[in-house]
Amino acid sequence: RESEQYEDILVTPNRDYYRDINEKLLSSLRYAVDQGFDFILKTDDEYCVDIDVVKELIRERQGNSQDDIYMGIYRFNGDEDEMMKGSDGTIAPFMSGWIIGLTRNLASTIVGEGWVHSMLVAPYGTSSDDANLGKWVDWATRKYNMTVQHLVDQRMKIDVIPIQEPEAKENVTMAMEETEKVSCGNHDAPTCADCPQGNGEDWCHGDCVWLDGECLSTNERM
Repeated sequence: RESEQYEDILVTPNRDYYRDINEKLLSSLRYAVDQGFDFILKTDDEYCVDIDVVKELIRERQGNSQDDIYMGIYRFNGDEDEMMKGSDGTIAPFMSGWIIGLTRNLASTIVGEGWVHSMLVAPYGTSSDDANLGKWVDWATRKYNMTVQHLVDQRMKIDVIPIQEPEAKENVTMAMEETEKVSCGNHDAPTCADCPQGNGEDWCHGDCVWLDGECLSTNERM
């Protein structure tokens, strides 16, 4: 009903399984390109984007330059973990999936000229759509001699902390401090839900366990 009333949900012809997440990302990028958007943002639904900061960064970095932009709030080198490497050992830097942005020309290359290469990701890709997007950007840069600015800025992400009552602020702060970090196995995160960062079960270990497509605390599972 929401989609019919507000037309704010894009339904793509993809199965809602983690193994199909690359196709879902490519479908979304292709839709955005077809709509003619100059800049495309992908964000996890638990985060809010500061659009004013994004606009400012684009103006500052792009200016009169025709360079393309690939931006995010955290950039991996692509060699921090074995699972980030492609099936063939390919390594490419990529942005964390919390917030990712790229110019229309770059996205158009990935889902246009590079459509077949992007879809046939298995020989060189991973189970992570974020890591694979980095590989697509790297491939497009080399294949078509593109100049792409990698832009990282934490200010794009707005942390929304719900406070029910004014007098509860201290208790909420203390609760957040107590649960500020959990062990995901090879890295830490504020909660188990934050462990995967778009990388699925491979990044859900330590204090957490992967169950029914979610990274949960071992306590929650009990």
